[in-house]
Amino acid sequence: MSSPTTTHLPVLTVSHSAGFFSCTTIFLEHILDYYNKHHTHPEYIDSTGMYTWYKMQHNSIADIKTEYFIDQKRTVALPTYQEGDPPIRSTSKDVEQQFVHYNHLNYTALQPFVQRFFSPSLTIQTIIEDMEEKYSLDYDNLCVLFYRGNDKAKENKLPSYEQYLSTARALLKINPELHFLVQSDETEFIDVMKKAFPDNHIVFYDEIRHIPRNPQTTVDRVFYSQNYVMSKYFLAITYIMAKAKYVVCGSGNCSYWIALFRGNNEGMTQFNYWL
Repeated sequence: MSSPTTTHLPVLTVSHSAGFFSCTTIFLEHILDYYNKHHTHPEYIDSTGMYTWYKMQHNSIADIKTEYFIDQKRTVALPTYQEGDPPIRSTSKDVEQQFVHYNHLNYTALQPFVQRFFSPSLTIQTIIEDMEEKYSLDYDNLCVLFYRGNDKAKENKLPSYEQYLSTARALLKINPELHFLVQSDETEFIDVMKKAFPDNHIVFYDEIRHIPRNPQTTVDRVFYSQNYVMSKYFLAITYIMAKAKYVVCGSGNCSYWIALFRGNNEGMTQFNYWL
């Protein structure tokens, strides 16, 4: 992973063009690299080169991170460096963060950085609140079935639908009041889960995009003109998924951020990790 580029000490410049949570993972890693090098936070982060897939065409040179996240510098303090402190890493395992088993994430060390730099903006908070009301979400009785399919198959072996069904049925025996929040970019997954749980599923029909399975593409590319708006909904949905009692997911940047927003991997069932 590339090292951060700095113009002078208080400024961190970050550039990465890819999917939303790929960018967000790189963003966090650059902030951690900066902290490990300088033992403080940057006074200013220039991220005009980030989230380029999600910008309005007329606004291509804007820094849009504040549309997604709010800097909680007044309420969240970063660790005070003590001589000899080890560098802060996402995980102690020599594996790409998104594919490690999430019980190996350094949650305690990461939480101040996640809360400081990646708390939801007021826009995202409003979307979350509106969706919670619209779908009458009961987090104590909510199980997320999250499947990131399509082009993710190029990076990692994807779990089977049956793995989700087996886990969901086991959890339903433990808690018969469960509702299943079915979230995926793959139409077939949504259809299978709806059929399996016809009376106790939730799908955010108005706020998501999905396509028939195609390992050569992704919804961001198929519906590129919608990215500016729909990325905000998906970020809000990721915060929502992180609040559920149970999460069943594969391994990838989206699942990784569910775990980070959650602050732990309790109640999470993760498939197809490397270590």
